[in-house]
Amino acid sequence: MANGQFADFAVLSNNYFPIPEEEIKRLESVLTVVNGRIEYAAQEFSQFAPPALPVSLSWSPVGTYGGFAASNRTIVKNGQYHAQTRLNTSQRILSDNLSNHSRLLECDCFAF
Repeated sequence: MANGQFADFAVLSNNYFPIPEEEIKRLESVLTVVNGRIEYAAQEFSQFAPPALPVSLSWSPVGTYGGFAASNRTIVKNGQYHAQTRLNTSQRILSDNLSNHSRLLECDCFAF
């Protein structure tokens, strides 16, 4: 390191060295700094968190539920609804146009 240079680092949710090996996979970053900027902050560092990125698509579930790691338990109920909707959509695509195989590969979900 030198003056005027920034260090990239992460603060973990627990001390890596003394915990049992099985618990290592449950470690999470609670603070991530890249090029001197805080990129992620949670728990005791949440006051330093940068603002959330805007949701690019208005229908994205991330705008409502906060993304994959959110602790909002209504995700399960709505996820089941989404899965049923996808099943119904897939059945409709199959029955509407079996000759157009390229449509079978389409995905209208937000997983891309």
